[in-house]
Amino acid sequence: MLNKINKKITLLAVSGGPDSMFLLNKLKNKNIVAAHVNYHLRADSNVDQQIVEKFCQKHKIKLEILSSEKKYEDYQNIQHQARLIRYHFFSQIYKKYNCKQLIIAHQKDDFIETVFLQKMKKKEVNYWGIKKKNFLYNMNITRIFLFKYFKEEIINLLNKKNIHFAIDSSNSKDIYQRNKIRHKLATKSKIWKNLFILKYRFLNIIKIIKFIRINFLLSKWEKSNFDISFFEKMKQKSQILYFFIHKYYFDINITKDKLKSIESFLLAKERSGRYLLKKDVFLVKKQYRIIL
Repeated sequence: MLNKINKKITLLAVSGGPDSMFLLNKLKNKNIVAAHVNYHLRADSNVDQQIVEKFCQKHKIKLEILSSEKKYEDYQNIQHQARLIRYHFFSQIYKKYNCKQLIIAHQKDDFIETVFLQKMKKKEVNYWGIKKKNFLYNMNITRIFLFKYFKEEIINLLNKKNIHFAIDSSNSKDIYQRNKIRHKLATKSKIWKNLFILKYRFLNIIKIIKFIRINFLLSKWEKSNFDISFFEKMKQKSQILYFFIHKYYFDINITKDKLKSIESFLLAKERSGRYLLKKDVFLVKKQYRIIL
């Protein structure tokens, strides 16, 4: 894997934390560009940046830094807003250097935590946890450590190599849901965690098989120009609707109850109407057909 990366310009997302510094050290002799975002959310955020800068200077690695001055209004939206800023910046650097892929240092604990977050939100999901590879904001994204290391293993390896890394002081605070989950999982053994990962990787295989089936059914509905009479005769309506909404609408929060509500709206006797998906975004039906 690493030999293949060597032949390409690869963008690395580097926060200064243990995972990303381990990644940076692992690939320091490859053809890479590092990208760091300083959100200025913590008093010690400049320390994170300095750690990344010193490492990159020492090893002559190209480094791009975004200093974000955005003011965050509430803790509930900080992580979402920061993610948008981060990926927008990455996409700019990716394009600037004509990169072939972006590598992110997600590891096993991140996968487990994401599954727990998904379950807490009670949302319909098309994939449990984090994908090892995906395509987002016109970038090929890869996570080479996702099923290889736990964070504890990474920290031990960094300490052995005497590589400096930052510890996010906000990780100890329960203001974020992920931190609450992280603290609960701290008592779980590696055996438990590995079995958990195996279980959800298997469930993802089942989801992929279902995805192929549902995508085929959705394509048939598309060919009917989203005729609701055609939809009415179909099986697995809620799954088809879930895929339809994610394909044609951006950033819609879908729960099981919302899917049932949308299905009821479509199948109601009224042949025309509008359904509010989120602020200023409507699902429109006219003459018993969805209008896009």
